[in-house]
Amino acid sequence: YTPNSGFAGQDACTLTLTDANGDSDTALISITVPDEVVAEIDGGGSAQDPWSLALLGVLAVLLRRRNSAGPRALPFAANAGLRLSAIGLAVAFAAPVVADDWIRDGVYMGAGVIGTALKSDDPSAVTRQLDASLAGNFEDFPVGGQLYAGWMWSSESGIELRYADSGDGDSGIRLRSTVTGDITDIGDIEASIKGYTVYLVRQIPDLPLSDRWSIYGKAGWTFQDLDTSFRSSGSPDFPPAGSASENTNGAAIALGVRWRLARRFAVAGEAETLWVNFDDAFDEPWRIGLSIEYWFGSGKTAD
Repeated sequence: YTPNSGFAGQDACTLTLTDANGDSDTALISITVPDEVVAEIDGGGSAQDPWSLALLGVLAVLLRRRNSAGPRALPFAANAGLRLSAIGLAVAFAAPVVADDWIRDGVYMGAGVIGTALKSDDPSAVTRQLDASLAGNFEDFPVGGQLYAGWMWSSESGIELRYADSGDGDSGIRLRSTVTGDITDIGDIEASIKGYTVYLVRQIPDLPLSDRWSIYGKAGWTFQDLDTSFRSSGSPDFPPAGSASENTNGAAIALGVRWRLARRFAVAGEAETLWVNFDDAFDEPWRIGLSIEYWFGSGKTAD
């Protein structure tokens, strides 16, 4: 016997038994369907859902910044992440889900935005080709994007490949000539990092607070490119513009939390540290990110 979806209370059915001689007997059976077995239908989101409003608000602000940023427009990864996130949120909030049926394993993909802390007391990747030293520091927190895909071979363990672009950090600094000792303002210096990271993932799939929530940790190896450029104020002591690149690799770790919007959709927020310093030109960067995920799954559901 399978009750109709959403039904709870008393139900009845007729049972007829027939023996080998063709004699039969019929009985009316009363069945009680308790509330506990009724699937809880929960919409992906509503106007009363503060999480939905908050997430959509963040995306709206970032999209507005992108459209009005001009030369500081977000990079491709950020644009793609924002657009895919907006589409994913719209689909997730519109789709009803069945409680305790979240997909926790199998293949998944994600896209979103990141903020990266870029800091250096001596960005030599830019200044080393000049006869100069830095009389200041570089510090910015640009907004960029990330795209990633992973495979959880169980609800606790998996592997992930991630591409991230920090976006352009921008800072005004000064250069001191090592020949004359003069300080000349340099109009602008820009820096960005982008690259791939391979992670092993370990997840705690269900928190006591709610089965919508899970936390995870990741450890892996990252391959990053640093691009820097500058434009000077026009002093004859320094060239008007220049650029440099630096490639490096190192360890990476991350800690995140995942909130399931629907059976196949989730929002993930995480903090990440990259142990790369680009020949001591920049401090080891850290970043925070917010992404929307789609889980293809493996056909398994939670117990």
